[in-house]
Parts: sequence; structure tokens; C-alpha cells
Amino acid sequence: MIRLRTIAITATVLACLSSAGDGAQAQSAAAAAAADPEFQSLFQRMYTDSQDMETTFRFLEVATRLGDYEAAIGALERVLYYNPDLAEVKVELARP
Repeated sequence: MIRLRTIAITATVLACLSSAGDGAQAQSAAAAAAADPEFQSLFQRMYTDSQDMETTFRFLEVATRLGDYEAAIGALERVLYYNPDLAEVKVELARP
């Protein structure tokens, strides 16, 4: 189940990344994410329990929805740190 969810979330993140605009847009997305209470709560929970993949995937979803793609990429890299055998995530992160 985690593998399929990882693929779906990764595809969503990458689709958004390919349509991302300039640096100003990225900065405003990061500011919006920083002001979002769900984003902040998930961020804290994710770093409190570093191996809670469900929280990490939820954080990834919220970050993507808010347009904070750098945070989403960081979450994907975090998934790989604890699950280095997820080839789908590696492939998606490697795409231009």
C-alpha cells in the first residue's frame, strides 16, 4: 500500500514541479505553507517521529497542495533515507 501511495504522490509532486513558475512563486508558496497550521503540525510530527511514513506522506500531500515543492522534495528524500529500496521514488526524483 505504501508503495502505490508513494508512486501516486510522487507523480503528483513531479507534475506540479514541471509546471512550477519562477523563484518568486516558490517563495510565496513557501510562505503560504509556513502559515498553514496543518503544514506546521505535520512538519513537527514528521520530525518528532522520523520513521512515521504515514505522517511523512501526509506532509508531502499538504506541501504539494500548497505549492511548496522544495518541502515536498525534502519529504521524498526523507522517505528514501528510511526506505532506500523504493526505486520509484528514486526515479521520480531523478527526472528533470
